Amino acid sequence: AITSQMVSCRNCKKDKLSGVKIEDISVEYKGFGSEPISLGDLKGNAFEIVVREVEKKPKHVDKVINYFGEQRFSKNNDDIGKLLVQKKYKEAAQLIAEGEGKHERDVREALNFQENDAIGALRNVPKKILTLYVHAYQSKLWNEMTVLDREEIPIIGFGTEVDADVDAVLKKEGISFRDFIFPAMPEISAEGGIRKKFVDVHDLEIGELEDNDLGEGKKIVVKFWLAKGCYGTEVVKALFENC
Repeated sequence: AITSQMVSCRNCKKDKLSGVKIEDISVEYKGFGSEPISLGDLKGNAFEIVVREVEKKPKHVDKVINYFGEQRFSKNNDDIGKLLVQKKYKEAAQLIAEGEGKHERDVREALNFQENDAIGALRNVPKKILTLYVHAYQSKLWNEMTVLDREEIPIIGFGTEVDADVDAVLKKEGISFRDFIFPAMPEISAEGGIRKKFVDVHDLEIGELEDNDLGEGKKIVVKFWLAKGCYGTEVVKALFENC
């Protein structure tokens, strides 16, 4: 993807920014603001996506189920998250160690050095990544709960109000909402929350079918805007699922 984002830096002048060189990134000066751009300021994202190997133009949609997209889960993020919630720390560390990244290698080496110190091995993983594993498991449970006839669906965590629907999921998974508290690693404890079952698709534009320059069939360009935390890939799936 080619993406653009607004960022800010303290006391940076235009001539200083023009000298910034980062591989595969261009920096364009936009002006000054009275406040820095911070996490939480984002309202949403605009998408322009080329969909290839299609045969017909999709129908317009106004909203889609607000699924967490597959990039949330990667290969086994949710499996690792479930093991963490179950307090199966050694199994979680072993699954992480099967990967090929830096922190995966660090976990693998830590387990080789001290096999029974799973918590110590997990400490080699950045907090944000450990938290992502837990959130991926929460997201999987949320996706599975979209079969419920509810406008809002809980993201299960230690702060979730346990009703009949949530209790059924917890029993099926063999866990308690209190399992989202991690006494050994309190920094990754997950409170949970609420997520709307449907998300509105704003400013949807569906282009015309064109010759696909990179393969068979046709291609088409779709444009739309989504609120933050929602997945453009899920809109594309919804548009083309019956095409």
